[in-house]
Amino acid sequence: MQQPTTDIIESLLEKPCWVIDFLPHQVPADQGSQFFKIEKLLLQSPHINLLYDKFAAILLQLYCYYDIHLCMNDDEVWTFNPEPEHLLNAVHSVLEQKRHLVILIEATSTLLTLSGDDTHITVYNPSDDILPLLDKLATAQGLWLWKP
Repeated sequence: MQQPTTDIIESLLEKPCWVIDFLPHQVPADQGSQFFKIEKLLLQSPHINLLYDKFAAILLQLYCYYDIHLCMNDDEVWTFNPEPEHLLNAVHSVLEQKRHLVILIEATSTLLTLSGDDTHITVYNPSDDILPLLDKLATAQGLWLWKP
């Protein structure tokens, strides 16, 4: 399997995106100050571990259906179909070390990103096939999939 190129990743980052989030839809602009206070509190509390456990469950379940390329952005080393433990450890590393995880599903040209200072997963260029699956996986974890 060929390594993803920077051009491919950058082009996907420009595509429409969806988010897997703890909120059911985007917070209105006039309520943003409350949201940022709550997000900051969540990121600093033990509850963030529960959210990232849910993210890990979604990504592991998604991995059952698709081959993936995984990269921690500061390493810039891509791993094709990593061991499940590696994927799980990568999600926890994102949170603990404030890193950035990128997952490419080449079969659907879908890119997922997770940053250690975020409370959501961003899904770029999701195909019509993958969206219903992501919605079911998010819902099963008590999360929502929505388009900003």
